[in-house]
Amino acid sequence: MNTSYNKVFLAFLDNVMDFDFPKMSDEELSAYCTRLMNHSITKIKPLENDLTQKDDLRRMFLCELLDIEIEIIACQMTAEWVSQKLYNTQLVTMFLGTKDEKFNSQANMIAALRGLRDDKLAEAHTLRRDWAYQNSELLEDE
Repeated sequence: MNTSYNKVFLAFLDNVMDFDFPKMSDEELSAYCTRLMNHSITKIKPLENDLTQKDDLRRMFLCELLDIEIEIIACQMTAEWVSQKLYNTQLVTMFLGTKDEKFNSQANMIAALRGLRDDKLAEAHTLRRDWAYQNSELLEDE
């Protein structure tokens, strides 16, 4: 059985809240998520399945992904999404406001985004490591 891209996208969308997503059409959101997923897959070592074996026309992987693989892809996609926010020129442009407006320092925002990205990358790494330990032949009973 194949795994639909939508299953991966839903796992990603559970991790993020972006007010731009509702403004996108279904096709635009799907194309955006596909780009994030493709960037993410290149940075993930396979567990059980070859993540590059997919059909972009039918929008599915050519195998049934494990739940852990879906979660790792979603974590990596979240890190990619945060990285796009991190490398946004608005963060390095000074904002001017009235005395009633309060803006956080861009340096603080950049540090927070880096922390979020690093947390998601660490989560993806931990999920992969834990899966490898749990499925290691060395740990099986003899």
